[in-house]
Amino acid sequence: MKFQVFFNSILFILCLTYVSNAQTLSITATPVTSTVCNVQANFVGNSSCDYNVTFSCPTCTPTTMTCSGVTNASSCVVSFTMGPGTNTFTATATLVSGSGPQCPSTLISNTLSVLPIEMKSFDISNTGDAVMLHWVTASEENNDYFEIERSGDGLDYFPIARISGAGNSRDEIEYSYHDDHATKGINYYRIKQVDFDGKFSYSESRSASLKQGKSFDILPTVAHDIIGIYTDLDNYDVHIYNQSGQLMHQWNSLSGHHNLNIDNLFSGIYFVEVSSEQNKEITKVVKL
Repeated sequence: MKFQVFFNSILFILCLTYVSNAQTLSITATPVTSTVCNVQANFVGNSSCDYNVTFSCPTCTPTTMTCSGVTNASSCVVSFTMGPGTNTFTATATLVSGSGPQCPSTLISNTLSVLPIEMKSFDISNTGDAVMLHWVTASEENNDYFEIERSGDGLDYFPIARISGAGNSRDEIEYSYHDDHATKGINYYRIKQVDFDGKFSYSESRSASLKQGKSFDILPTVAHDIIGIYTDLDNYDVHIYNQSGQLMHQWNSLSGHHNLNIDNLFSGIYFVEVSSEQNKEITKVVKL
């Protein structure tokens, strides 16, 4: 089963092959949208053999399409609109040009099963200091587990959690994961779906942003008597040092915005340190 999100849909695709007289005829399916699938005939063998290839899909619309006189895979691609449930494809190749044992008169592929599964939702939300992932599957086939992967740049992902799948199910199933260790800024997520046989594929990525660590603004930075501390933090301390590192002023356990009087400082350069459990910032201030 391959897990691929296309808008709000997933396609689970199983591709099989059939071998006959040194020629191989197989069919593969590539999802285009949640309901349309490109089905392609693939040949391995003598390219001098031309075939008419007929695709049959009893549960699809249309049910039959033919590619005439093809010698390679790229020459024979058709699109099918998939209906609900499992769609079964079969390709039959009939020889139209070529002779000899390397050109069998008929090639028939094994059945290709394509199961369009509607993903009811795949959402990511910011819960304050964490990120919540939530997805719903309408059905599952051969699904061992989901692996949650996170990235800071949308390029390099690493696993952070594993959620067991339902194996085989035709029932709607909800999944969720709460990432308590998301980093500040933008976090990118994708879901790796892994089958019991080890085959895997990825969902599309989703992203959520956590607010950067709460910061302070100190204004003005050139002042005669008052500097303002602008923040929404609670319980922070302010220390003012001169250029020699000597502590000149100190305020403790402040919350929110405060105006601080520095009128009794001599003119010169000072360093204002604002610190809390979450953050520490130092700003240079010139006292006039």
